[in-house]
Amino acid sequence: MDAHFDLIAVLNRARQQGNESTTVEFKHYVDPSKNETFFLLLKEIAAMANGESTGFVFIGVHDKSHEVVGVADKIFQRFDGANIHRKVSAFLTPPPTVHVHRFEFEGKKVVGVVVEPFEEIPTFVSQGFAGYSPGTIFVRTPGGESEPASTEHDIRRMCRRIVDKHVMQAADSYRRYIGSAELRDDAATDLPAVRSGVTKQTAKEHVGRKHLQAASPT
Repeated sequence: MDAHFDLIAVLNRARQQGNESTTVEFKHYVDPSKNETFFLLLKEIAAMANGESTGFVFIGVHDKSHEVVGVADKIFQRFDGANIHRKVSAFLTPPPTVHVHRFEFEGKKVVGVVVEPFEEIPTFVSQGFAGYSPGTIFVRTPGGESEPASTEHDIRRMCRRIVDKHVMQAADSYRRYIGSAELRDDAATDLPAVRSGVTKQTAKEHVGRKHLQAASPT
């Protein structure tokens, strides 16, 4: 999926907006070979994996001034995709889908880490790090911070994502089974009805059958 994103365009837009967001994070320095800095990146990855859309972490961009400071050649080479995935998988489960891109921006080396949102189960800490215990679930705050989920709203939001995804998958499967375009339209426009297991059309049919049964002689 990351191939659909122009990282330079994403970086430019984020810098122009002048602040980090729920989907964009800047790090001026991360060395994957040093846990004390890698754990800073790991926390951002964990939180963005639990977001609702693709997240981006740009390394080599100052998180306050948003100036592109670049990454040293030696560290730049350490951002190997397989190496980063292996390190991430050692601490997070289910392992999030992460794409690592190394590119140049305004003559300076920058690393872009693209994080896909979870598919089935939220990502959580499997091996403790930086004082965070196994089982910790990170989320992005509206202010662009990555913090442990601590409110009922955070948990409900992730649960709703799981429910919505499975409901729509079930609706799609049922639509294909009966070949009904009407169900597709109802499911797309009336998700609460689909959650209850009844679309507008099936509800009407159910009521109609009830009326017929009531009118039929016994």
